[in-house]
Amino acid sequence: MPTTRLILAILLCLSPVSSAQDAREYQRQAFDAFEAGDYALAESNLREQLELTPDDFVPHYNLACALSMQRRTDEAAAALQVAVAKGFSDLVQLEHDPYLADARETTAVRDLIDRWDAIMSARAAAEFEHLRESLGPSYVYQRDDNQRMIYACAFGAETLAQARAELDKVTRFGLENLFPELAETTEADAWVSVILPNREDYLKWAVSTFGPGAVSGMMGVGGQYSHDRKQLVCQDLGPTFRHEFLHALQWRHATRLGQHHPIWIQEGLASLVEDLDEVNGRVVPVPSWRTNIAKRLARSGHITPIEKIPEIPRPAFTQSRALARYAEVRALFLYLYDTGRLLDFYTAFTENYKNDPTGVETLRTTLGGDWRTIERDYRAWLRNLEEVPEEIDRGMASIGVAIEPGSGDGPIVANVVFRRTGLDLIKGDVITAIDGRPTRDMGELVRVLADYQPGQIVTLRYRRGSRHGTTQVTLVPKR
Repeated sequence: MPTTRLILAILLCLSPVSSAQDAREYQRQAFDAFEAGDYALAESNLREQLELTPDDFVPHYNLACALSMQRRTDEAAAALQVAVAKGFSDLVQLEHDPYLADARETTAVRDLIDRWDAIMSARAAAEFEHLRESLGPSYVYQRDDNQRMIYACAFGAETLAQARAELDKVTRFGLENLFPELAETTEADAWVSVILPNREDYLKWAVSTFGPGAVSGMMGVGGQYSHDRKQLVCQDLGPTFRHEFLHALQWRHATRLGQHHPIWIQEGLASLVEDLDEVNGRVVPVPSWRTNIAKRLARSGHITPIEKIPEIPRPAFTQSRALARYAEVRALFLYLYDTGRLLDFYTAFTENYKNDPTGVETLRTTLGGDWRTIERDYRAWLRNLEEVPEEIDRGMASIGVAIEPGSGDGPIVANVVFRRTGLDLIKGDVITAIDGRPTRDMGELVRVLADYQPGQIVTLRYRRGSRHGTTQVTLVPKR
């Protein structure tokens, strides 16, 4: 059952489009007023925030809480209805939030709960039409009622089918290794919009969400899942896409449980599915450039001890040494997976969440023994972990063409270095897979090619404009 902690977490969350300093300050003051039990003051600050952010459901929801605590239940119910209309979709929160205890006794809120599934379905239909109107006829649109997903793709039906196949792999991994309960959707599960925009639309979204730095070489954001908006926007159809979709699945599971998982678990699990292979019909996470970083950190003595990882605060995790942080948690969760303890850890963590919300004690118990022994065994595993090539060196298997990174759909053929009989590639072709294994960015392409030897024949999948095709290619040594 959700606790007061959750509503305070919501008070700290602003919609990405609402970045005004004044709005954040009013929200902070409302937070302080809730902490002090001064709900009239909280109401006053929330109404000021709403003047600045009228379309953000968060202050509407929090206003309902402040009004309910003042026993102005009809006003609270009205504010809650507006919050739902603006985007609030957490049925578990609504049914258990202690701030709304009085408001839930009203006929309006009881009716809202009883009609929840119909309300969410109507919102999904409205969102589907909104996307069609805002993105236009050049996009492909699909709706999945079983998974409660809406898709909008700028690259045609074939690319969308390939993208959904990748999401199916992430889902299969999640159901087998993390949250088997998600095999069945429930009326409490919110609909999620998955948008794969063209370059122009993506840049508009990125700048409006993160600022100009999002499209500079310094930041280079590939996509994001916003749990507030239940929306996944992604330019990179490879590792970033899988990463953000795992966030959507984990948030769905955590929401059912009324939990808010710490960032090291969120990002560790999402990073884990960035690089996947299929082995004997199973989806398996594999070593990657991130685990290379973890190995180098361990060799230099700069890797964070396992027991200290859960103590890293969110700002330090995402802003200070972010590459190192993400590498460390991906390596840790790959260790849990490789040693057969990933499901055990995640299940125990969710079951013991109330007593161990950071997950550190659950991690120690799952790994067994004292921290000194755990650290020794983990570092031995890390030392023996395969190091993944990060570039194609001279003599390694290559396609025999010059490659550029591309913009998310896959690496682009920049030039055919030398002509070979049967090489059906031209400048501008986008390489999307080799033998069915996705190659959506340069890292994936290098990792996949490293498993082959010169002289082997592979089936290469590519996109040429709006046309998709495959061709047989004999790999050659890189010159």
